[in-house]
Amino acid sequence: MAAGQAFLRCSPIGWGITAASTGISISLTNKNKDVAEKAVKEAKEIAKAREALDETTEKINALKAKTDRLFDDMNREKSKIMSFMNLDYLSLREEDKLFLGTLVNHTLSLSQLLNETIE
Repeated sequence: MAAGQAFLRCSPIGWGITAASTGISISLTNKNKDVAEKAVKEAKEIAKAREALDETTEKINALKAKTDRLFDDMNREKSKIMSFMNLDYLSLREEDKLFLGTLVNHTLSLSQLLNETIE
């Protein structure tokens, strides 16, 4: 057995076995390194995408809050709004004209929010 080990250590066959196993080991190490680098790169891309998604979510929530506020304001005044149907604008009190002007502004703001794009 000792003679066989000595033969493998000192012969070209032994050197070939050693070289092949070293080459395989280095190859596997390089493959693992490549896989690890790829995983780190993908993790960074996922983190960037997550940040972008969080930013977009914040913008959506802010837009929704603005829309809800304007809608709630108009909804609270619904009965007052309905009381102006079929009335002559010129016969209204100044206070009512201001109210209707505010209503127009709210309506314009809501229509702009409908067209707002979130990037």
